[in-house]
Amino acid sequence: MLRGHRPVEYFKGEQRVVLEALRKELYNLCDEYKFEKPAFLVSVSKKVGRHGQIRYNKFTRFCQCISVTTHHLSSLYMNGLLNTIKHEFAHLYTLKKYGYVNHGPGWQSFHKSIGGDGKRATEYKPDKTPYHIDLPVPYEEVLPRIVEYAVAADKPEPKFIYKCKCGREFQRFAKISQAGMNKGFCPSCHTYMFQMELTELE
Repeated sequence: MLRGHRPVEYFKGEQRVVLEALRKELYNLCDEYKFEKPAFLVSVSKKVGRHGQIRYNKFTRFCQCISVTTHHLSSLYMNGLLNTIKHEFAHLYTLKKYGYVNHGPGWQSFHKSIGGDGKRATEYKPDKTPYHIDLPVPYEEVLPRIVEYAVAADKPEPKFIYKCKCGREFQRFAKISQAGMNKGFCPSCHTYMFQMELTELE
């Protein structure tokens, strides 16, 4: 087991259901393109800024594993999570076919061909419609999140926006505490919250 990673079976409840769905999507793609199925793991490190990663040997073209992080690991973000899986599988495809892993035209074209957006980074937003997870597991484990999203429209607009130097914005309904400002950071560039530009909305 890679350091800082856990198998799908380590998780419970909604996270387990979501991870099972992601692994199923990955392995369906492997079957379709007749690739050996790599290990599917979950990175539990909070310092990792990316949403997914492929580990491989560039000389043998062997894929050791494909992993996702616990960021946005919820049924509310299934479309974004599935896009990340397709993102990493597109890397596996270019690795096997061309011998390299990058975000070039070959990767971008293939990512789009399997339903991805062809972008380097997935933009995570709550899904407008709940994603039905077709798995032999109790769907009621996911239902509370769907209900939570159904009433989300009644929530007030965010009052504070923290803008990072890398361009990412973090919307909040209340100001972040001083302790949170000192500990929190941008998952993309690791800039601390206290270094970000704060805009208060009226």
